[in-house]
Amino acid sequence: MAKLHYRRRSHVTTKLRQEAENLFGAAALAMHDVVLTAFDGLDLRTTTDAAALILLLQSGKLSIGKLAELLDLEHSSMVRVGGRLVRRSLVTRDPDPLDARRAVLALTPVGLSLAERALEVRRKALATMLRPLDQREIEAIRALLSKILTNHTTGRRSADRLCRLCDEKSCGGDQCPVERAAISKSARCTSVLP
Repeated sequence: MAKLHYRRRSHVTTKLRQEAENLFGAAALAMHDVVLTAFDGLDLRTTTDAAALILLLQSGKLSIGKLAELLDLEHSSMVRVGGRLVRRSLVTRDPDPLDARRAVLALTPVGLSLAERALEVRRKALATMLRPLDQREIEAIRALLSKILTNHTTGRRSADRLCRLCDEKSCGGDQCPVERAAISKSARCTSVLP
């Protein structure tokens, strides 16, 4: 009898987990669609364009190679993205003062304004998704998402990729679970080196 009870509980747990996984996937797609639609209203046709602008807003000038790394793109793909943003007068492309073989991208005033608006429409779009939740539910979802993102962050590179569209001011800096996980896991990785 105890064995049957254990099997039922295991089945319910498995079924509950599968339902949660499915709902989580649907929510992820819904959030992506809401943000992409918001970016579309700014004439940002891809999240890559938006992410490049936001990264430049947060970092200042970046080389095409560094942006490609942060966005997990091939260098040639980032060259095309950079070219598209230059043609739209959103960024400038100049030789790197330290290495003339490399190009550095920086926001123009128009690009700066668009990057700031992109962060704002993203925030508003995501806020609509959370609107039905009360304070207790917001605290619960924040804790759960923090746990999921901490687990998903494997180091600095994955943290940079996860946070490519983040509003760093909203995140809490040192309190960001992704940043804390990146620091912790990077320290663990390097601590085993001689």
